[in-house]
Amino acid sequence: MSKERKITYVSMLTSEDTHAEYEKAVREVETKYFGKHYSMYIAGREVFSEYGEFEDRSPIDTSIIVGYFQKGSREHVREAIDKAYESFPIWANHDWRERVKIMQNASKLIDERKYEIAAIITYEVGKNRMEALAECYEAIDALRYYAKVMQENNGYEKELGPGGPGEKCRMICKPYGVWVVISPFNFPFMLANGMIQGALLTGNTVVFKPTSEAPLTGLILYKLFIDAGVPAGVLNYVTGPGDVFEDEIITNKKVAGIAFTGSRDVGMRLYRRFTSSQPYP
Repeated sequence: MSKERKITYVSMLTSEDTHAEYEKAVREVETKYFGKHYSMYIAGREVFSEYGEFEDRSPIDTSIIVGYFQKGSREHVREAIDKAYESFPIWANHDWRERVKIMQNASKLIDERKYEIAAIITYEVGKNRMEALAECYEAIDALRYYAKVMQENNGYEKELGPGGPGEKCRMICKPYGVWVVISPFNFPFMLANGMIQGALLTGNTVVFKPTSEAPLTGLILYKLFIDAGVPAGVLNYVTGPGDVFEDEIITNKKVAGIAFTGSRDVGMRLYRRFTSSQPYP
């Protein structure tokens, strides 16, 4: 957010422009997005599942079908991991300054489209306008902050003091590889954004699986990053039931890490299974 105007719940509540823009967006998203059939995106390619689709209905009115999304399979997530793995060497060696610019571009795009994003969040998970807009502002702040910290630390590439006599020490940011990002329903935009941007900014590639309760919010976020300049294959978008994807995510040796926000039980199960089968700390 800009330094000229501090955004708070009070400032949003008392702004007539905020209410007018949000209500306009609510009307527009109904015709622009709802009731359509949406694909997955693997290496920039639209992918439709032979296993069919699932309905995404609004919790505020279950007669409203937000959209139809793909029931992805284990084979789909494997393909997404393969493409992210293939894209990793180029992205990891991409100048960190360019990655910073892309994150800054993403923050600008979210700022431009925040009312539309907030309206979609409201329809998908039932948040009021203030909470939905707050997610957008938090995502904007996080993108700008992460980029700023990266710049302040010179991409985490700098000379350090000697560890002892005759020693020369240097810090280098080393990307890990493919990260699978699994986002929750309660903060479907802000938390997904935080996990994705952290991985991308530091040179990792991503397979993004949004919660099945907010797949359109996840798709909008995916497209924002692509529009901001993230190359096809570096970020991939898959949808479907988590239990179908779990075994592939856990056992695939091309997966370097998992970023998950959700229930404790699922998180601990993923952690235990992943660390028992993968050679990572």
